[in-house]
Amino acid sequence: PTACASLAFLVLLLGAAIVAPLAMPWVAHQQAGDLLSVQKGPSTHHLLGTDSLGRDVLERLLVASGPAMLGVAESLTVTLALGVPLGLAAAYLGGRVDQACSWLANLFLSMPGVIIALVVLTVYRGSMLAAMVTIGVLSFPWIMRPVRSAALPLRAELYIAAAQVSGLSRRYIMRRHVFPRIVGPILVQTSLVAGGALLAQASLAFLGLLDSPPAPSWGGMLTDGLNVIVQDPWLIWPPGVAITLTVLAFGMLGDAVRDAMVETWAPPVARRRRPGA
Repeated sequence: PTACASLAFLVLLLGAAIVAPLAMPWVAHQQAGDLLSVQKGPSTHHLLGTDSLGRDVLERLLVASGPAMLGVAESLTVTLALGVPLGLAAAYLGGRVDQACSWLANLFLSMPGVIIALVVLTVYRGSMLAAMVTIGVLSFPWIMRPVRSAALPLRAELYIAAAQVSGLSRRYIMRRHVFPRIVGPILVQTSLVAGGALLAQASLAFLGLLDSPPAPSWGGMLTDGLNVIVQDPWLIWPPGVAITLTVLAFGMLGDAVRDAMVETWAPPVARRRRPGA
């Protein structure tokens, strides 16, 4: 049930991220809304209320899901493109390749990701692509290490030795025989990295370093709510809850996948037969 709920939430969020910017294109350029209904709470006309400029909070929240999911996708693409091949190469080739990949992973883990993203944004001002690519590059050890750990025992399997004896290339063996057997750990770690990428994107938007106003973003909406928290504490809740639920959905989906994998690994429990049964 937890996995189904998390997956359903993420599917709905992805659908909103695709449909909302197309259905409501004016929201990204809306400087002000109904100035007679500024900072109004939830009502039948505005289900999540209005902000300090009279703009509908629900509309901005839905449209902002597009940049949020796009940033996560950009970061995950870079992370997987680096982490999976390097992890497979480190596990299968071993030796100096393993040492070099491990040293590189330790080096990137020691770097403060958000600080380096801030440095990149001083050159590429307001570029979410540059920021999320940087976060993805710095996050590749979180994929590489689990991939290496999962692929390392497979190197001693008999079917790998048979593939080597038959003359198959190393690249083909890693792609055809090793990679399909470590998809589970990759999915688990990918869900956790996705939550971290969303938090990084929201943090940079909170600091005002990504999309410039009036384009909505979850982090930017959180900043707007904090600016008027004394007059209207409600405005921090919609973006804060959206960020929290999305990160929890990624994490719980990864936990559910991990639990399912553990159940498949566990040997069946042998039942004792009663005497006379």
